[in-house]
Amino acid sequence: MFKTRHKRRFLFDRTSGEHEPDKGLMFITGLLIIFGLIVLSSASAVSAYAKFGSSYYYFNNQVVSLIIGLACFYIFFKIDYHYWRRYALVFLGVSCLFLALVFIPGIRAEYGSAKSWINIFGQSLQPSEFVKIFFLIYLAAWMESRKKRLDDFKQGIGPFLLVLIFIGFLMLMQPDIGTLSIIAITSLIVYFIGGGKFSHVLIIILIGIIGLTIMVNLVPYQKSRFKCAFDETHALEDECYQLNQSLIAVGSGGFFGRGLGQSRQKFLYLPEVSSDSIFAVIAEEIESEDTSGK
Repeated sequence: MFKTRHKRRFLFDRTSGEHEPDKGLMFITGLLIIFGLIVLSSASAVSAYAKFGSSYYYFNNQVVSLIIGLACFYIFFKIDYHYWRRYALVFLGVSCLFLALVFIPGIRAEYGSAKSWINIFGQSLQPSEFVKIFFLIYLAAWMESRKKRLDDFKQGIGPFLLVLIFIGFLMLMQPDIGTLSIIAITSLIVYFIGGGKFSHVLIIILIGIIGLTIMVNLVPYQKSRFKCAFDETHALEDECYQLNQSLIAVGSGGFFGRGLGQSRQKFLYLPEVSSDSIFAVIAEEIESEDTSGK
């Protein structure tokens, strides 16, 4: 996968040694960033003022992160992505190290029941976000080295499944099922496109479903969270409170929404409005599928 070079000039400029950007993709990304900043400013204003005395606390932090991100984007844009192949194993080790740091007292930062954040120099970050990139770089390099040997159990599905299970175990212990689902699905897609057998993919999916079912039934909190999705009367003031408040926000927006900045649920009714519940605020202010007008 890494070994294949782009031959078309619009993807790789051999005269300058630099990758030419996909302008359409960059334009769409820019629009999403602008839209994200606008809705974040609206959704988090009340919560930010209540917690920090400034309605723009979360917005300002995001702008700082955007500046850092753009600087990193420019730096990595100048580097041929094939360069990272030699460090693939290092990336895997760093991924596992980051995921292990959340279990160390004094470094980990707990938010609710989740232990998926760490504190470094007074700043909190989520290691799993780095794993999304690092693990895929390792996976791409690993599959390129296997080439046509992916049909063999010892060269293909065996090592792939072993590493994925280890990464999954560390994330389930946090627990961070949402991010694990993204990593697992993305990894399966890369594995299949890279030459993995479809039957192997089905086996991995089956193992994942069985493992998830066992975990959900063994952990009462997770079992209750899943029950919230199917029983609207279950634990309205406890585990299902956030879900039910989100449904109220989405349903009360009507077809066109209440209007930007006009959400009612963001007035400390809906928890985590700047992150987990921001979609519900967007739906309430801009649009939703409910036309009842409630």
